[in-house]
Amino acid sequence: MTVSEECLGKMVKNFWDMCAVSPTNLFSGVKETLDKVKRQGIFLMASSGSQTADLAKYFKEYDLPYDLFLGSDRVLKGDKHINIFADHFSLEKKDFCRQAAFIGDGTTDMQIAARNGIFGIGITNTISAETLLASGAEVIVSDISEIFSYFK
Repeated sequence: MTVSEECLGKMVKNFWDMCAVSPTNLFSGVKETLDKVKRQGIFLMASSGSQTADLAKYFKEYDLPYDLFLGSDRVLKGDKHINIFADHFSLEKKDFCRQAAFIGDGTTDMQIAARNGIFGIGITNTISAETLLASGAEVIVSDISEIFSYFK
């Protein structure tokens, strides 16, 4: 079965419309962990397939710390987000990637990290450790607070 571009566009719009009316909850420990990371002077960036306005609302609603976040409304989540993050900090991409960690709960997250030479931390909120490792994760955590063992 093939789906027309118009039909696919409607399906995507419907998906995001449903997400907009459904309450979003943080995974356990996220707020506390991000606050602790920020207090340690570590920069925080978020790359998402969501819309930037939705991210802004989410970060404000939960008072989450960040240095920069990017949704996929102007630039799709992926390598270009990494380029923008590096530029934001006036770093060459390879230098930025060598200093960064990408924490993600999906295969795309770990593929982006691996492709860019970023230390990939897979978190098993949504999929299995095996799937994350097969997608390029270098380490696996089951709770976000476990990330501290990887920051020195």
